[in-house]
Amino acid sequence: MTRPMQLACSWTLIGILGFLGACSGLPENEIVARDEFLRRATQYYDVGRYVQAEQQGRQGLILDPEHATLNHLTGRAILMQAALPKIVEARPFLEKAYENMEVDEHKAAYSLAEYHLVYGRLVLEHVGRERRSLEQNPNPDAIARIDIGKQLDEREQRAREHFVTAEEYSLEALRAAPDSLQYLENKGQIAALLGKDGEAFEALGRVLELLTESRAFLNRTLGFRTDLPVGEEERLRRRLLSDIQREVAVRGVLAGLYKRQGRLPEEEREYTRMLELDERISGLYYSRGMVRYELGRIPEAAADMREFLMRTTLEAGAEQVAQAVDVLKELERLQPTRPL
Repeated sequence: MTRPMQLACSWTLIGILGFLGACSGLPENEIVARDEFLRRATQYYDVGRYVQAEQQGRQGLILDPEHATLNHLTGRAILMQAALPKIVEARPFLEKAYENMEVDEHKAAYSLAEYHLVYGRLVLEHVGRERRSLEQNPNPDAIARIDIGKQLDEREQRAREHFVTAEEYSLEALRAAPDSLQYLENKGQIAALLGKDGEAFEALGRVLELLTESRAFLNRTLGFRTDLPVGEEERLRRRLLSDIQREVAVRGVLAGLYKRQGRLPEEEREYTRMLELDERISGLYYSRGMVRYELGRIPEAAADMREFLMRTTLEAGAEQVAQAVDVLKELERLQPTRPL
């Protein structure tokens, strides 16, 4: 992707925080105020308080609208709220950060890839809900149904265009950091949505390799280092939990790829591995139960559905709940009647 002309003023980024504005030309008191907004925004972002991070970022940008790190942080804070139509507001901030960054530009490229990925996915989810609603409550006007269908097709095409743009930014980020877990996972997700299964398997497979290495290191350190300060131990445990959550997400994408290819044993394996990592995710019991049902292993499918029904918070009328109950009823029909 062709980058816009860089600004003459250069700065250094460390993580998401780092630019101190020595060449911004602002009065000293405004530099101090801007950097305080940046500090607060970063603190809020790091603890997941994205609304407050956005508010602080916007305040800092009033003082210095071109500040690359503030634009990046504000855009990411909006992006992390992950809701339509709010997410649209992230784009100009992220694009300005991308234009102005001279060091670690790949971080802004990754954020733009993530923006287009998330936005496109939200559009697809909305289109899916609209299609299901139309199936359940069809419009009696045939012409209106056709028009609505065309509109939904156009939205799906726009979502795909977002995925294509996301892929361009993702590849740019990967050229700078080819073994970044975030960048590889991002590439794998985008490739899966574009139907590039081979590329998705390759990227996500590499993510799993890196996660295995990371967890082995963390487990060794936590298991054998008795001299770790409490704060360091807590940090490593948070990192280990993050690795587990990331692996669950990656295996979820892999399960979807196997499902699309009709590879049921591999799909089942991914659900099993995810449950080994986190047995609390009720939907995984349902998904694995449906795969086992399709494989004709009704007793195992029923066992998963019982577990799903015990754990789920879905209402009794939900489609998944109804399907789980149907599997249990089928098992009852298959069982021989005991003599009196």
